[in-house]
Amino acid sequence: QLMELRSVLGMLMLWPLLHAAGGLSAVKTAHLGQHVLRHTVHYAAQYGWFAALLLIPLAQVVAIEFTMPIWAALLAVLLLGERMNRWKVLAIALGLAGVVVIVRPGAAGLNPGQLIALAAAVLAGAAIPATGAAAVSQYEIETEVMCDTCNVPLYVAESPRADQLRREIRKLIDQGQDEEQVKATLKARYGPDILALPEESGFSLGAYLVPAAVAIALLAVAALLVASWRRRGRDVAPEGPAEEPGSAEDRARLDDELERFGR
Repeated sequence: QLMELRSVLGMLMLWPLLHAAGGLSAVKTAHLGQHVLRHTVHYAAQYGWFAALLLIPLAQVVAIEFTMPIWAALLAVLLLGERMNRWKVLAIALGLAGVVVIVRPGAAGLNPGQLIALAAAVLAGAAIPATGAAAVSQYEIETEVMCDTCNVPLYVAESPRADQLRREIRKLIDQGQDEEQVKATLKARYGPDILALPEESGFSLGAYLVPAAVAIALLAVAALLVASWRRRGRDVAPEGPAEEPGSAEDRARLDDELERFGR
């Protein structure tokens, strides 16, 4: 019921925008089957997240949900033939390490709620490349290309120059170019600054190395702090029974007063 209510409310909110854009013809696609598959898989993933909320804390569900880009990257290699370089491998490894720190699976492994959330994350990751096997996604390209006059990623840019770049990308896709070829063409025309991600060589390499080094340093500091806290907890001597307040003379005087008043 919650899923159905969410979908209905979403349709009601989007319908005015769809109508203003020209109705259903504005979202016409030649890959209807792939889109149906993608949204069916994503719907199943959302159902899994809601089911997991009944079994494990919200923090664990969110942490496991954030592994979705990791599974999307791995599945893109299998389904779309994308290349996996060393920086993507490092990002995936650090992401998985962070999730393990938050979820902290016990010696018995993952419990049913964690397994459901993990399966939902894999399904959500699979929904991303589900339509990519049939067509290059212009949106994915726009997330990796800059509007060179707006200085923001193209997918959020609103300007005549941004619209020009979108038409250019659409034309390159129609010519049969894949994502890497489109980015290479744009780079040849407008220079490396047209790409949202820096190059993996020279001075630009620092954009990848510095965040990775900072992440490794933070994980090392966290591990040292946890070890220190555990060691401190073991070193604290157990407290003995609490002493009664007052001296023996004071306690005797109190007993005499209580007996005097018949208590």
